[in-house]
Amino acid sequence: PSPLAMTPFAVLGIILWAGMSEKCDDFYASNHGMLLTVFHIMVIVMSIASVVGLSTFVGQIITDISSYWNQFSSQYLPIGEKKDEDKA
Repeated sequence: PSPLAMTPFAVLGIILWAGMSEKCDDFYASNHGMLLTVFHIMVIVMSIASVVGLSTFVGQIITDISSYWNQFSSQYLPIGEKKDEDKA
């Protein structure tokens, strides 16, 4: 999924995990241990993927904005070219 989709999943998983009472945790640990373990692993993985994905997303937006504004700037020249005043 995209980073924008992983973030709500990670947040919801953290909220569910944090709101889980000790009694509920003991019940799932004793009756559905594998399900609880998979839930914990998925919350951790989604949280890490969300942070990495959002940082990549923000970096891409910054790069796009920077390249958009640089196209209007005349101070940058392609590699190997010199300004008219330096050619003489």
